Amino acid sequence: MSAEKKLQIAIVHTNPDVVSVMERALNQAGYLTAHYIPHDWLELHVADSLAFFASSPPDLVVYDIVTPYGENIRRFKEMMAAPKLCEIPFLLTTIDRNLVENIDSSLPYAVIRGLPFDVETFVAQVSFELASKNISRAS
Repeated sequence: MSAEKKLQIAIVHTNPDVVSVMERALNQAGYLTAHYIPHDWLELHVADSLAFFASSPPDLVVYDIVTPYGENIRRFKEMMAAPKLCEIPFLLTTIDRNLVENIDSSLPYAVIRGLPFDVETFVAQVSFELASKNISRAS
């Protein structure tokens, strides 16, 4: 009988209430929310955050696209292009589906317009993104 490992999910978001709901839903679904990184910290410590993710890579990053959109999208693209991070799947969250489709229509995203949001759909999207990258809980 093989044991299942808990897959680690990092969350980059601005709203602690939304993060709390995400963490609870992901934990109940058997995931480990390994890191929560506020956008403010990420903005001030871009190099540190890239090194942090590279040294302790999660299995998936949930990244919220927030205002100022231009700066936030630039930071997101920086993360996706960084060595070691470019192999980690990302799931973008946004309040505006057109925003993500204007960045790159091939990127996976979840529309979350604050609280309450469809938690089951969010968790299903996380599971789908992990499965599409062949990342499983089997150890």
